[in-house]
This record gives sequence, structure tokens and C-alpha cells, in this order.
Amino acid sequence: MHKVNLGKVPHHENEKYRIKLPDGVPRPPILGLYVAKRGQGKSTACVRLIKYYIDHRPEVFQKELCFIVSPTAESQSHLWNYMGVPEENVFVASTSTEVKDIIARITAILRSKKERHDEDQEYLIAYKKLMAGRELTTREEFLLEKREARPLEDPEPYPRPCLMLDDLSHLKVLDQK
Repeated sequence: MHKVNLGKVPHHENEKYRIKLPDGVPRPPILGLYVAKRGQGKSTACVRLIKYYIDHRPEVFQKELCFIVSPTAESQSHLWNYMGVPEENVFVASTSTEVKDIIARITAILRSKKERHDEDQEYLIAYKKLMAGRELTTREEFLLEKREARPLEDPEPYPRPCLMLDDLSHLKVLDQK
């Protein structure tokens, strides 16, 4: 029998931010759907999994980037409190328009976090070049001037968000991209 080597497939650039998890634990990104009768623990099961990810070291999902959208969010605050999701990240919505508006706001937050992360990574490279006495680009000089060429103590982490849509199966917004 001959061994076949099909070569290596390049990984996506964001693969370096993936966190290793034990076998059997679903690896994000996940699109999950819980289906059962009312009161059977769908939300609780989902919250347990998300809490596992938040408590994992390193965090799989950053709790400040966990967002809950649900028409019943207020009556289930004990779940969001258990997960440690900030109160401002829990949204009550019962119409497609409300959900779309909320998701647009969340997208803007995530875009801002990603831009900050990317700029911090650029800054770290520029700072290392400065300390090594290497030639800087105009962009690198701008970044260094903007932050007064100080060491970056706490760079923005790669954003790892979680969006939980709960009790929204009746909305047509979920049929769209």
C-alpha cells in the first residue's frame, strides 16, 4: 500500500487566535439551535455551554462581548447574571426591526473592538522596530506619535464575541442573512 501525501492546506489568518478545547467540546464559531417544548431547559443548556466558554482559561468568549437578544430577557435575568454578561449587553426585542437594529449596534461595537485590536498589533510592531532602531513607515511613525511611543501595557485582545438569540424563532429576521 502506498502512502499519499496531499500536502498542507493553509490556515485562515485568524486561526492563530483559536483556543484549544477538550475533545467533545464544540469549537466556535458555532451556530447552535436548541429545539424542545417550552420549559424544557433550552436556554439553560445554552447558558451552561456559554458559561463554560467564558470561564475557560483563556476565555473562548469574552463576557463583555456576549450579547443576549430576547423578548423574554427581563424574566431570565438570573441566567445572564450567572454568565456575568453586562446588563447593557442584554436586549429586549420582539420584532424583526428591533432585532435588526440591535444587531447593527452590536456589529458596530465588534467592528470597533477589531479595529482597536488591529491598531494595537500594528503599534506593537512599530514599537519593536523603534526599540531596535529599524526604519519606520509613515503609518508606524503616526501610531508612535499618537501614543507618545510608550510601551503598550494592555493591548486590546482579539475579540471573541457571542450572540445568543433566545425565544426568537417566530421572527422572520432569522430567515435572512
